[in-house]
Amino acid sequence: MALLTAKQMTSIQRLGEQSFKIEVEVQHKLPFEKDDSNPMGDSVLTYKSVTTKVKGWLVPDLDRALSVGVAQVISAGDFRLRLPVGTDVEPGDRVIVSGLSYAVTDSSTEQSWPEWITVRMRRIQA
Repeated sequence: MALLTAKQMTSIQRLGEQSFKIEVEVQHKLPFEKDDSNPMGDSVLTYKSVTTKVKGWLVPDLDRALSVGVAQVISAGDFRLRLPVGTDVEPGDRVIVSGLSYAVTDSSTEQSWPEWITVRMRRIQA
């Protein structure tokens, strides 16, 4: 017996999507091509010219680390992006939000009962 019906789950997803206010562009990473002149494999990433555009919700996820030896607090700026269920986004893709580029490090597309997709990202230079 299911805890929620499909109609109830759809209603929950619609409720969550009401907070999706910003334009998000997902650029899908292309596979590497073999380059015999570059055996080290440090090729430049390339992305598909056709992209996915959806609305999303960007949430900062600041981690803190305390280095006791030098008494410093270091912040690493990761971000979480919430997207509609069914959005095609994978680790390695690039996401553009408000003109800023982010590298997708993880996505929750494998959830069996998601209210939205959660994508973890790091800010990169475009």
